[in-house]
Amino acid sequence: MRHKALMIILASMTAVLSGGCVKDSFFGKGDQAQASQNKLKEVNERYSQVNELFAKADTSMRMGDVDEARNAYSEVLKLDSSNARAQMGLRQLDTVSRHNDVIEQARLLYDTGKLDAAKLKLRPVLIENPAQADARALMQEIEAKAFKDLITPLKLKPPRSSNVTLEFRDAGLRNIFEVISRTSGINFVFDPLVRPDLKASIFVKDATVEDAIDFLLLMHQMGKKVLTENSLLIYPMNRAAQYEDMVLRSFYLNHADAKQTMALIKQMLPVKDIFVDDKLNMLTLKANYSQLKDIERLIADEDMPDPEVILDLEVLEVNSSRLTDIGLTFPNSISVLGAGKGTVTWQELTNLNGNNILVSPTPAINLLRQDGDTRILANPRIRTKNREKAKIHIGDKIPIQTTTVSSASNFASTSANYLDTGLKLDIEPRVMLNNEVSIKLNLEVSNATLPAGATFPTISTRTTATVLMGADGDTQMLAGLIGETDTKSVKKVPGLADIPLLGRLFSDPNISKSKTEIVLLITPHVVRNILRPEAQNAEFYGGMGGRSAPINFNPMSALQQFGGTPAVPLPTPAAPPAAAPATPAAAPAAPASTFSAPVEGSLSGGQRLGSPP
Repeated sequence: MRHKALMIILASMTAVLSGGCVKDSFFGKGDQAQASQNKLKEVNERYSQVNELFAKADTSMRMGDVDEARNAYSEVLKLDSSNARAQMGLRQLDTVSRHNDVIEQARLLYDTGKLDAAKLKLRPVLIENPAQADARALMQEIEAKAFKDLITPLKLKPPRSSNVTLEFRDAGLRNIFEVISRTSGINFVFDPLVRPDLKASIFVKDATVEDAIDFLLLMHQMGKKVLTENSLLIYPMNRAAQYEDMVLRSFYLNHADAKQTMALIKQMLPVKDIFVDDKLNMLTLKANYSQLKDIERLIADEDMPDPEVILDLEVLEVNSSRLTDIGLTFPNSISVLGAGKGTVTWQELTNLNGNNILVSPTPAINLLRQDGDTRILANPRIRTKNREKAKIHIGDKIPIQTTTVSSASNFASTSANYLDTGLKLDIEPRVMLNNEVSIKLNLEVSNATLPAGATFPTISTRTTATVLMGADGDTQMLAGLIGETDTKSVKKVPGLADIPLLGRLFSDPNISKSKTEIVLLITPHVVRNILRPEAQNAEFYGGMGGRSAPINFNPMSALQQFGGTPAVPLPTPAAPPAAAPATPAAAPAAPASTFSAPVEGSLSGGQRLGSPP
């Protein structure tokens, strides 16, 4: 017993000890799971923070806030020092900062007029990042300005005097230009075909240098081209094609017809090279700059939207009818009924009685009067362009059968052609510049009737054509299209119906009257009209001898050319210079160069060759 009890005690202790070991092992595993969960939670939180910082950096980049984006990437690297995306983001920010500095430098170069240097500065930025918005915008500005400067002719800007006084009679043209060059600082380059023996007479006082040059060129049909701000090329007009700068330009027209616009340009301007693309409604032409400006104005006047108008229509058709049938209907036939079909036997004829005699029609008293009124109202509303037809049809299509027999096979084919009946209205409005509307209309009212026994219907038609004029919103009325039918038929008993007074008892009159009237009301509403062009486009300089601007005469200047009378008398000098000794005509004396007294506010120069007559 003791041994058995000892064994039980030992087993119990073993169980307790083993249970304690299992319990300790279980608690150890629970601590490891908790640590794993805490670590996973920490990783998730850090991942969320990194994502939030990346989102913040992306937003700052889109907004252009480089400093805020840099701070966000730096915070990411504090959480994860090996984060490749953050490191790449910082490198991108360094590139963006460098690009911004380059763009600012290019902007400064652009503002100072150094276009080529600005383009070279921007080129590396666009190579590294073609989508850089600021660099692309600045490059577009540079190219637009460079293109404008390329096609825009230079203007002459004399470095010294803007006014000049010239007194020459039968002087060499090149000598005159030499004087102008010395007084104004303008350089002159002559085409090889300019004749060196050309002479000119000119007397101008206090005239602008440009006008004086144009006067001289106008005398000898020569043209000029500005090479620099103080240099001119002089050439004969027959050599203009060699020196004129031509510009190619494409015009995409919205409303005007390209062929009609081409005819207008060719009629008004000496433009030869012009092409029309009907598919795109486009004009492509080659012209010089001054002609191009005139073409732009002509197209601005031509390419305008057509006026449009809304027409409110009210079509009223009134039908009225009157039917009167008052009287006695007497029999007009008596027949014998036989047993045979359509025949009467002799036996039936000899045994006639009331049952065998038929009276037709049945006698009756007619007391009928019928009145009818019908109104058909149509209220269409249509919108149409100026001088474009609008069509309205309210009615039916009547089929007209047509039979065609083939001569080869004797085969007959039947087809139907449909004929429009009812109300047909064709309207063509014309909108005036003062918002008045002229309406050209054709109105046709028709109806079809099929007479008894006829194969084809009869078409009755009422038509009218007119032109109406009214202001915007005024209602125009067209009425009087009346169709009236009056029918009277009387059924009488022969002999008795001709008795005076009593004869009416033996007659059955039938009177029918019908009347149809069409009333048309039209109210135009102008939706869009043509706006008159501005004065600068309606009237502009049309050209003269190759000049791109008119010659503006100075009211205070005097001009005498070709030996004409000056507009303002020239003052007589107090002490005229001594005349050169007379020489034979075959050997003219060398001219003596002198300069007149300068005019206040301008540098003037003059040269007299020979003595005035």
